[in-house]
Amino acid sequence: MRRTAISRTIRFAAGVMGLLMLLIVLLSVAFLVAEAEHDCAGEDCPVCEQIRQCENILRQFGCAVLALLVSALIAGAACLVSFHFQAAVPATPVSRKVRMNN
Repeated sequence: MRRTAISRTIRFAAGVMGLLMLLIVLLSVAFLVAEAEHDCAGEDCPVCEQIRQCENILRQFGCAVLALLVSALIAGAACLVSFHFQAAVPATPVSRKVRMNN
């Protein structure tokens, strides 16, 4: 019983971390799009420094987020296929758990 509670906690934490990574990447992309044509203040421009940091984040997390999205799509497709095949199997007395007395 205790082992399943720990595994649920780990799965929940992994899901939260995955969503946070996705949020960080999406916000970095949104910042880059919003500040693409900013008026640069010169050599020590704070906006340019933020843009460099966002590009660094995208280089580091880009592949991980792409893998997260692809795995989510594959899992969703697997669920749909499983549901489709499950609906195609006819119901039997055993699957309905009907008691067959002689």
